[in-house]
Amino acid sequence: MKPKYLFDKRYIAWNTLQIKLLNLNRPIFIFLDYDGTIVPIQEKPKQAILPESTKLLLDSLAHHPNAYVGIVSGRSMKDIRRMVKLTSLFYIANHGYEIYSRKIKWSHPIVTDIVPILKKLRTNFEKSLKAIHGVLIENKIITLSIHYRQLSGTPVSTLKKIIKSKMQEYSRCLKISSGKKVFEIKPRINWNKGKAIFKLIELFNVTAKPLIVYIGDDRTDEDAFRLLPKEAFTIYVGSNFSSKAKYLLNHPNEVILFLKKLNHSLVLRKEM
Repeated sequence: MKPKYLFDKRYIAWNTLQIKLLNLNRPIFIFLDYDGTIVPIQEKPKQAILPESTKLLLDSLAHHPNAYVGIVSGRSMKDIRRMVKLTSLFYIANHGYEIYSRKIKWSHPIVTDIVPILKKLRTNFEKSLKAIHGVLIENKIITLSIHYRQLSGTPVSTLKKIIKSKMQEYSRCLKISSGKKVFEIKPRINWNKGKAIFKLIELFNVTAKPLIVYIGDDRTDEDAFRLLPKEAFTIYVGSNFSSKAKYLLNHPNEVILFLKKLNHSLVLRKEM
């Protein structure tokens, strides 16, 4: 079933959520992907700067009673915290392998074993991909990203073939997946953003069943869309009508508009 556009002419989808919010007497968790969701995707990851106005909005959302707000990103923990710089938020980084908040610091047990293997593989990639123009190897310690948004002179199929050949000896412990102009190297275990969300809620020791809002734009967010309960408010950003999300927004600008409306609804709830 195709996702429904959240801001249709009659605002049916939005009004449904607002009614839930105004009558909500349990926690709400708001999970946001970063690149392509609250900031537009840029040629280089470091260029995806979060505007101060968006920071203020996220901080405001996080300070509502019983509201928990955080970023779920494929970026490393160090990188995503540096980009956002808000202590009021929680962070799920490296596609779910790291979780951090003011009171919680958690990483998946596989990390200890996988870090030295990825370090060796990264060195191999740096040598074998050195001559290919427009490739950026992002070292995220627990995972590895190979960006090719600026690739020129070499077909993507050739790049993928080289990557796969270098990964053969690590195939028992590592896997490769693709995203928007990026290849992701991750541990070969059954873990993803969706499972990390449940882990975070467990770590927060929230006993009441929360209402979950999840917004994302990439293939890794589909894991969360599939795993979250039916009542969760899942939103895909972009034009992928095959997404498992319930709702659709076209652009990060619409995500910010949605978050402003959400913030206003939580203000109304507090005043009731």
